[in-house]
Amino acid sequence: MSKRNTDFYDDSDSDADVRSSKAARGSRKGHGSGDLTARIRKEASRPWLQEESDFLIQVVAKLSESTDSINWQDVAKQIPGRTGKQCREKWKNDLRPNICKEPWTLKEEYVLALAHSKHGNRWSEVSHYLPTRPENTIKNRW
Repeated sequence: MSKRNTDFYDDSDSDADVRSSKAARGSRKGHGSGDLTARIRKEASRPWLQEESDFLIQVVAKLSESTDSINWQDVAKQIPGRTGKQCREKWKNDLRPNICKEPWTLKEEYVLALAHSKHGNRWSEVSHYLPTRPENTIKNRW
């Protein structure tokens, strides 16, 4: 008969006992103090409204002529309910003025195949060969 490890097994019906036994073991690796209720939850992502997209274009135009130097956290502070990452991704994947949304040409397909054979799944490197296509679009196309 196998011996049970009582440090990790709790057969009581009390939730308080379960919480206290978990706290006694400590928190999960890399997750702070273990107080799960104190953590802030990430809001669920929602589709972008046209007004938000238009405002994002205006904010980016005001902040800088080079999108490489934009602080996306500052942009997000001006767009309620959006994070810096959401603003950056929306700009990079949908709103940049030089994005090509036309169907892929045979030449682009060929360039994609050659770049992928050279760089593999490093989509940032592959995207240098197709500057009018966002990294995400390139990855999804492959």
